[in-house]
Amino acid sequence: MLKKSYRIIKNKDFEIIFKKSGFLRNQLFLLRYKKNNLTNSRFGFVISAKVSKKAVDRNKIRRRASEIIRLNIDNIRSGFDIIFVIKKEACGVEYSELENNILNSLKERNLL
Repeated sequence: MLKKSYRIIKNKDFEIIFKKSGFLRNQLFLLRYKKNNLTNSRFGFVISAKVSKKAVDRNKIRRRASEIIRLNIDNIRSGFDIIFVIKKEACGVEYSELENNILNSLKERNLL
């Protein structure tokens, strides 16, 4: 689990990032990112009930994505708020494929 200082928690923060941010579409998720005035990067994960009706499946994807970020937090550029909006296609995907997609997307936007 990510430390609290690395998580986006407030709804207001999510709204600001969704309104004024860059984005990148991927086959598994939509990446939204915005520069912040903090010394570290913060992350949020949005997984709607449309992805899977089962909360177990949604939480599994969120935990996997969070763990990938936690393991690579030292390599990620600081000073950004990053949100992953997970798509239906991510349901049932292997951990390694999800990891490759996340890291490649961060590299593509020079966040890694």
